[in-house]
Amino acid sequence: MNRDFLRDLRKYDRLNYCQEIFEDIRASANPELEVTRLAGNAPKLKIFASKEASYSYSLIKLEELYRTFDRQVPTPLTRERAYDSNDTDWLKMLTSTTAHGDTSDNASTDRKRDEH
Repeated sequence: MNRDFLRDLRKYDRLNYCQEIFEDIRASANPELEVTRLAGNAPKLKIFASKEASYSYSLIKLEELYRTFDRQVPTPLTRERAYDSNDTDWLKMLTSTTAHGDTSDNASTDRKRDEH
């Protein structure tokens, strides 16, 4: 039932549409509003007599599924750990350097650039 429900909400015909739906919700400025919007776009389920009852069920179901996803699936750390050279966040600089190599690579690149 969950996959059938989510299949109707997908934007693209891809196999990982469940993840895409929940990642889009997570990335939105207001996840609660995005869940409400998606529930409103869900097609009416035939098991309910009214569109309002179908919407209410869709909203509750989507909230439940998103809460489970958000609790169990870790957030990508790329944005949180990426080092922006215009920012002086030393922790991000250190974690980025550790994750992507050492500072000697950066120093040798700078020297090569200066030679040209």
